[in-house]
Amino acid sequence: MKAVQAGSLDLVKLLILFDADINAVDAQGQSIHEINKSSKRRADIDALLTIVNPPPAPASTEQTKSITFLHNFAFFHFLLTSHYRNGSSAPWDYQQESAIQVQKENKESGGERVNLLSLDGGGIRGLVVIQMLSELEKKFGTDLLSSFGWLGGTSTGAILALALSQGKSIAHCRSMYFRLKDELFCGERPYIGATLDSFLRSEFGEDTTLADITSKKLV
Repeated sequence: MKAVQAGSLDLVKLLILFDADINAVDAQGQSIHEINKSSKRRADIDALLTIVNPPPAPASTEQTKSITFLHNFAFFHFLLTSHYRNGSSAPWDYQQESAIQVQKENKESGGERVNLLSLDGGGIRGLVVIQMLSELEKKFGTDLLSSFGWLGGTSTGAILALALSQGKSIAHCRSMYFRLKDELFCGERPYIGATLDSFLRSEFGEDTTLADITSKKLV
């Protein structure tokens, strides 16, 4: 709410990226759209909110055309007023969409495969890895981890691999990183041993060993 009120488009984008509830209301019962009416970036934020949460399809054809036009207008307004001022990113977008489509077709064709998901470390930068997994899961429209029999990771990527192997959701892993950003992922590496050890025991169990994890194979 405060990000919208302050007109901080970058912060609004970040909150949406991390799946913030754009239909939430504040203590006074005001929605984001109501608060945005007095924002200095009202047009930009309205366009962004319309893109990520288009209105539901109405019954009449004419209303459908109007809403489609509104959504398309908001999308192009956002493109023209953001850093996407040319088509230089289009080839990369096309490659990503094509790669995802190939993977979907491979999965549908059946057959035995061995897929390994390797997760890089980097402390709080693990949030980037988590967000990539979240976006891939949205693209595939299914449980992403069900496609991988092997999980591997280095440093904090290994912590993430352990969490995922225990069936913890990507959203849970993201909240886990947020909880630890100040008490663990600070200063220079290696991180504080006692704090890390305490976290691992509380998160994964005092007596848990790799032998207890049978749903995935860990590297």
